[in-house]
Amino acid sequence: MPTAEHAPEERRSAIRRLEGDRSRARLKGYLAAVLAVSVGTLARFAVDPLLHDKAPFLPYVLSVLGAALYGGLEAGLATTVLSSLAIDYFFMEPRFSLVLHDPSDVAALALFAVVAVATSVLVQRLHRASRAARERQQQIDVATAAGGVAIFELPVGRGQAASAERIERTFATSVAGFENACLAGGERIRPQDRERVAAAVNACIEERQAGCDFEFRTEVEGGRTRWRSARARLFPGTSGSHARLLGAMVDVTEIRESADARAASLYARSLLEASLDPLVTISPEGQVTDVNRATEEVTGVARERLIGSRFSEYFTEPETAEAGYQKVLSEGLVQDYALTIRHANGRTTDVLYNAVVYRNEAGQVQGVFAAARDVTERKRAEAELARYRDHLEELVRQRTGELEEANAHLRSASAELAHSNEELEQFAYVASHDLQEPLRAVTGYLGLLEGQLEGKLDDDGRRQIAGAVQGAARMHTLITDLLALSRVGTRGRTFAAADLNAVVDQALDGLRASIAETGASITRDALPTLTADAGQMVQLFQNLIGNALKFRSERAPEIHVGARPLPDRWELAVRDNGIGIEPQYYERIFLIFQRLHTRRLYPGTGIGLAICKKIVERHGGAIWVQSQAGQGSTFYFTIPTETSHERTSHESPIRQTD
Repeated sequence: MPTAEHAPEERRSAIRRLEGDRSRARLKGYLAAVLAVSVGTLARFAVDPLLHDKAPFLPYVLSVLGAALYGGLEAGLATTVLSSLAIDYFFMEPRFSLVLHDPSDVAALALFAVVAVATSVLVQRLHRASRAARERQQQIDVATAAGGVAIFELPVGRGQAASAERIERTFATSVAGFENACLAGGERIRPQDRERVAAAVNACIEERQAGCDFEFRTEVEGGRTRWRSARARLFPGTSGSHARLLGAMVDVTEIRESADARAASLYARSLLEASLDPLVTISPEGQVTDVNRATEEVTGVARERLIGSRFSEYFTEPETAEAGYQKVLSEGLVQDYALTIRHANGRTTDVLYNAVVYRNEAGQVQGVFAAARDVTERKRAEAELARYRDHLEELVRQRTGELEEANAHLRSASAELAHSNEELEQFAYVASHDLQEPLRAVTGYLGLLEGQLEGKLDDDGRRQIAGAVQGAARMHTLITDLLALSRVGTRGRTFAAADLNAVVDQALDGLRASIAETGASITRDALPTLTADAGQMVQLFQNLIGNALKFRSERAPEIHVGARPLPDRWELAVRDNGIGIEPQYYERIFLIFQRLHTRRLYPGTGIGLAICKKIVERHGGAIWVQSQAGQGSTFYFTIPTETSHERTSHESPIRQTD
């Protein structure tokens, strides 16, 4: 190490070395000036046959520029002086003389000198600026290397978006120098973050933002993940050049991991405290490592005392608790493990424990996480429920006996009712049948009386006899309808396959006269074959179509018989364009002897629709009507599809005219 007395000598030596370096640099500059002037002179002589005395300054401008670039300002000024002398001596009149007679030559030579000096000064300034830029770049490189900062540049065009792949290539290159993060330059932005990074850069580019900040994750060799924080700024391009996105990035992995660890710890603590059930974590040695508030309350021991103590100490049966803990360690999981916690004041709480081991990233067991569910109230409820269950079973036995007795009475009453209904139907049939004979006798006697008194009766007498005959006729019709109604349930045939197309044909044949009289038009869909009583089906369609003919409007009747399949039945319909029915009468018309019009306007007994309803119900279906006064009516009924064979013929219009 130099002493104080040696310092002046060292300074003088350094000064001498510095002066020597300057002298050598100055000499090199002068030599460069001489060489540049010589080259310029030779070049001018080479083109002199072509230029003669024109443009004598051109090669010397290049000589001044070259000398100034090599040797600096002094070399440029020396070249300017030597070039002026060479131009005057060799290329201006009179040649080979330093005397100038033409004022224009003097002015030209003076202008050359000014331009040459200005060029030298400008080159000197460019030298200084370049040296300063290099020094600043070195300083930036040192600073970025020391601070772990990476600089990136992304050329973009006007309105050009930055694709995710392009962003990835740019960042993968720029972060390659981050410490040991990028092994062999293999770092790449994670796929989950590529679109987000591209969106941030695009926003900066497209919206001409002053700058943008964003974070992203990268993957390096070995599957490791690094966090990067970037800040970029858009620099618009000048005319003819592209804009540039310049930015810097730093590695914030440690910061993020530290923050994530703190957040995870707070999150885990929050989860523990949010539970109303006792939660505890236990080390592999069986010591408590953490608890929540509910554990403190159920044991009566503060958290500080619980942590570090044996887990099994707080149960009425420590051996059972220890066995359960060992079972978790060996099997990895236990569920509904019954234990009883003992409070510090002696109170006990029945619980069911669910426990599972937790591991570190290497798969090593770090401890056990256990959660206890208080089942004290549930056990009490179960005991109470058992008492209620025993009491309920006794009540059920009593009630079952009562119901069996009631069912016996009900079966007896049902049998009696069935016998009564059978007798009632038999009585209705017998009464209707037996009433026919005296009614025929009354009608016969009235006919004889009318014949014997022919010409002897006045108008009142004839009207009275005619009224008696009409009453007897109505009575005959009523008895006939009652007989038909009673036969629906007692004289029905066994169900068999019935082709409803043939059924409707038979019903229309019975209504041929009415159809011809009214000029009705009747159409129908293709009808199915169903398991039914064919005779009653004929009566059903004949009653419904007959009603459509009877309750017609001033228009010619238009009647349509339709059918459509349902999941377990067929729905059939008879639609007309007659007088219609008010909604309040939809249910009433199916009751026996219920009429909506006078006999004079529409004759009948009011039993026809009651017969239809009974036929449909015997077949297990239902019947209803939809109508609007003045617009016609549609009677719907359903027949179950126990066995059905759908016909494939198309709708066929039928018009009866005879």
